[in-house]
Amino acid sequence: MLRNKIHLFIPALVALILTAAPTAFALQSRDRVAQGNNVGLEVSLSSTIWNGTSQFPKGSGNLIPTFEGGWGHVLAVVRDKNGDGLKEDTLYGGGRARSMSGQNNSLESYSELQALYDAGERMSQASSRIEHNRVWTSLDAEDLASWPPEFREGRSASGAPILHGAETIVARLGDAFNSSFAGSNAPRGADFEYTMYFLNFAESNNMVYGKLFIRNMSEYLKWNDNAGFTGQVAGTPDGQNWNFVLCYNTNYFGIGTTAVSMDEGWAFQPRQGIEVMVDYNGMESGFTNGGVAFHVGHVPLRLPMFKDQQIVLSGHHCARFGSEFGGPVAKDVYGLADAGLVYRASLGELLSPSEVETTAQQMYGGQINPFTGRPIWGWPGTMRPTDQYYDSWLWGRMGRFQYTTYGEFRDFGPRDSTSYDFALMFVYPKNAPMVLKQTDLANLYDPAVQVGMENMSYYAEVAQVVYEGGYILPETPVPPPLTIIPGDRQVTITWSNINLNTPDAYYGFLQQHPELDPNGLYRQYDFEGYRLYRSFVGPSDSHSEQIWEGNLTNGSVAFSYVDRWDADQPYYRLRDGLRVWYALVPYDRNYDPAQQIYFSLPDPASGKTWNRPREGMYTVTPRSDASNYRPAELKAISFEGSGATVQPAGVNFATLSGQKDADGNGWITQTPVFLAPAATITLTPVIDEKITQDFSVYLGCTDWGPNGYRAGRRYVSLLDASGNVLDNSAPHLRARSGGGNSKVAFNGGMSSDGATYALAGQFDSQRTGTFQTQIETGGYTGADVGFAALRWGMSVSNPYYSDEAWVALVRTGQYKISWKSSGSGVSVDVVDNVRGVNIPFSPYIDGGGWGFCPTGTGPYDFHDELGVVWGGDDNEKTPQADRSNLLVETLPAGNTEEFNLFVGGQFFNFANVSSMPAAGAVMTVTTAFGAWNSDNTAFTQEPGPMYLGDRWKIDVQGFTMNKDDIDLGKIKVVPNPYIASSVLDLSPLSRRIEFVNLPDRCTIRIYTLGGNLVNVLNHIGSNRFGWGNYTDYDKVLQDNSAEAFAGYDNHSGTEPWNLRNRFGQTVASGLYFFHVTDARGKEFTGKFYVIN
Repeated sequence: MLRNKIHLFIPALVALILTAAPTAFALQSRDRVAQGNNVGLEVSLSSTIWNGTSQFPKGSGNLIPTFEGGWGHVLAVVRDKNGDGLKEDTLYGGGRARSMSGQNNSLESYSELQALYDAGERMSQASSRIEHNRVWTSLDAEDLASWPPEFREGRSASGAPILHGAETIVARLGDAFNSSFAGSNAPRGADFEYTMYFLNFAESNNMVYGKLFIRNMSEYLKWNDNAGFTGQVAGTPDGQNWNFVLCYNTNYFGIGTTAVSMDEGWAFQPRQGIEVMVDYNGMESGFTNGGVAFHVGHVPLRLPMFKDQQIVLSGHHCARFGSEFGGPVAKDVYGLADAGLVYRASLGELLSPSEVETTAQQMYGGQINPFTGRPIWGWPGTMRPTDQYYDSWLWGRMGRFQYTTYGEFRDFGPRDSTSYDFALMFVYPKNAPMVLKQTDLANLYDPAVQVGMENMSYYAEVAQVVYEGGYILPETPVPPPLTIIPGDRQVTITWSNINLNTPDAYYGFLQQHPELDPNGLYRQYDFEGYRLYRSFVGPSDSHSEQIWEGNLTNGSVAFSYVDRWDADQPYYRLRDGLRVWYALVPYDRNYDPAQQIYFSLPDPASGKTWNRPREGMYTVTPRSDASNYRPAELKAISFEGSGATVQPAGVNFATLSGQKDADGNGWITQTPVFLAPAATITLTPVIDEKITQDFSVYLGCTDWGPNGYRAGRRYVSLLDASGNVLDNSAPHLRARSGGGNSKVAFNGGMSSDGATYALAGQFDSQRTGTFQTQIETGGYTGADVGFAALRWGMSVSNPYYSDEAWVALVRTGQYKISWKSSGSGVSVDVVDNVRGVNIPFSPYIDGGGWGFCPTGTGPYDFHDELGVVWGGDDNEKTPQADRSNLLVETLPAGNTEEFNLFVGGQFFNFANVSSMPAAGAVMTVTTAFGAWNSDNTAFTQEPGPMYLGDRWKIDVQGFTMNKDDIDLGKIKVVPNPYIASSVLDLSPLSRRIEFVNLPDRCTIRIYTLGGNLVNVLNHIGSNRFGWGNYTDYDKVLQDNSAEAFAGYDNHSGTEPWNLRNRFGQTVASGLYFFHVTDARGKEFTGKFYVIN
């Protein structure tokens, strides 16, 4: 289990380009600086893979320079060089492990390399040329297209590139063709293949995940340029068997503004196997974050296996010309001249006890290691699980050179391979700045170091989890395919709602690792909204403009957009005949538990996916509609109130008469009017050609509930004629609050093509106002009767109430309450005079009926269980089946206890009861929304909130393409005259005019002034410049069939002409006539001018 979340300082990403980054293409290809996350790691084809100047954070100027070395990997090898069966030749990376170079030594390149050798090329140079080897990044399209097979699925050129995170960088190093070397640094024939993943989320944003693949390609040694060396290996032309140790090395590599600051210390965690370069002063002048220095760590995530043998960490060696903790001056192991000693020191305690003793004597004269209490063979060497400091951080100030070794690989034959996975971690200490004390023996175990290195241990644990999880990161929503329909100076874009229901796979990963998100704040469905971009110059991010954004937070998300000419002010560029490109970018919103901030993917500045409905089609061209095309349209909207036998008055407001009582308060003396809730409903056909017939849909209130102390929720759904829910995705509305949401939006006929129509409703009655409620007791004097107001707790008011009281379930009405006997009790009949209906009994206050509170209970009990509390819009009601408080239909006839009657969505309180109302007694409750005039003599009634079961019927008329609607008189030629060129031209050699407002099918004949036939154009409403159902017989595919296009643009009224005659020749200047014949046989003639 991981530790509790550590609060880390994550530096802000500075948009400063790394000044040391090369700019020339060739140099860039052999030396790249990563851009995928916070780590500006420089990857180079040099003596080590990271021999350059890196930065953290990327672009900050916080340098990680190298000098006479770098950091990377090397092999210490024992081999049989001449084939006599004895492994007499011991090699290692002499000169501080600098032995690899930017050669291509891979098996997959065998034929390519052999061709170079056969051509007499100098292999040390040819194998390193840019056409044969370079650094590849997934952020470069050309690199991705030429991704080497070694880094593809199945190690095959046909396999998909293996990519993770925001960027993947791959590189190959080798040493088979090194022709200049010292004895112990002779070529081995090692092929190193590096893969680096740059993940850009949470802790991984500050790490590099790596894989090193190693293959024995010693058979390439026979092609080495050094004739003396090739003579030595002539007896093993197929390669040699190895025993070897793998070494991760950091030498002359520092943290600071220069490579020679010499203030690097070391830290090592034996149990986790973490090697760390630290700045022992804890500070670096000029660094961001107040000059605090970070640490650079390496941890193996998966140690190699070979022939079912688990390779283990075998040694750790640190040195920098000084002694620590009373020990000897540590040796720079991979700078020693004795190759055999280097190899034995790399194996450490994997040797036999006698060999360990001999090695310790040769290395340090048998001195005792203060960390282990055993003879020193390496500084600090390795710890056994039983050692005191096995699970502690060892440290020192002499960390200029560090070597961590893994072994031993035995009988590693030609073409044998292995690999291991690791992470590089760039981490600020927990108690920054972390200053290393003097290395006196008393400071060997320093608690400050143990605390300071906790962040590094945590990062290593996170890295292991992310690696085992397959490098899963929060997923950027995938753009859905677009359906784009051209129109007359407009373009309709629609898409499916697949993003709404697509979970983020990272959520599942966190469920398996809850320690990474202990508070469970990461959302499973994190889609937030869309941004729509447009370009008039091609699918270009740099020339795009955002034209629309919709999101869930503000209720504006939609799945269609109509881009109109008149909305492009002041440019009005969306003209018929001109191409336009679109890109839709979905984005999400989620919580980063590591940095404890909300984030959204993708970055608005990132690349966009420009719509490509088919190969070679990147654009859409607005055009005129066919003259006989009649689009689908909204025909009528009608309101159907629930539980009403009368139709609502066709007005928005009504004035009710009133009178003042003795205290000057207003009293309504007229029956309220049945007013429909005020709503503005719009329907926009999106894919007209799917709406082939008339239909009706409904917006209906399908649920309601509490929403704070005085408001209420309303849930509106899209329904069919039978009441079945077609879409209930809209957010709830507040029943009576100007600050709440008052809009809903739905997308009808949703499919993979997108929405067929868009329906929106705005309910204007949601504004804040008052309402009047009053009860006339009909002469009853057996109790004090008043309105039970729910505001700041329960209170009992007068028989009338005029204020912003709780209206979650209130409905305008005039309720006649007739008391009656019921067995040994009393009950009532309730009639709503406004709607002309009987109100039934219901045990639930949200059941739309009436009822008594049982004695001993009160309104607050019912409101509380319904979820009515002071607060926001997140109140939740208890389901009816689970409620303990239920209204009753009768009360005892002899009851003298206080009781409450619920009717019309409100409670009326009867206190100080001496007798119950007699059978036949009639009371009247009047409720209306609105406001009194200044002297309380007239009440202006306004619509109240919608009620459960209310619905609006929306009638839609389908689109038509009737021949009888053709209007040939609308046909025109544009431009007319055509003078030299036109904005419609595709190029200087591809000129164009257009016939517009044509019927959907017709034939156009073009004549000269002298009556000679110039050309014949057959127009169909589906044309190649829209995306309709069109077969282009002028374009024959490889199977000899005509190219067919499908879409929803079958009502075009535009036909282009390229100003060429039937023989492909450009027409001369002059006056031309055109003759149009439609499908009915009717004709139209017009003229136009061409001036070349």
